[in-house]
Amino acid sequence: MKVTICGSMAFAHVLNKKVFLFNPIPQMNYSDEIEAMKPIIFNSDLSKIKTN
Repeated sequence: MKVTICGSMAFAHVLNKKVFLFNPIPQMNYSDEIEAMKPIIFNSDLSKIKTN
C-alpha cells in the first residue's frame, strides 16, 4: 500500500501537481524521495488550507 501511495505522489509530481501530506513524512527507505517532491505538510492542522 505504501509503495502505491508513493507512486501516486511521484506521478502527481511528474505532472507538476502539488503534493499534500496530512502528517509529517515518516522515516522510511524512501523518505528522501518524498522530501525531494517538496510536499505541503499540514501537520494535522487543516486550518492551513487557504480558500478564496
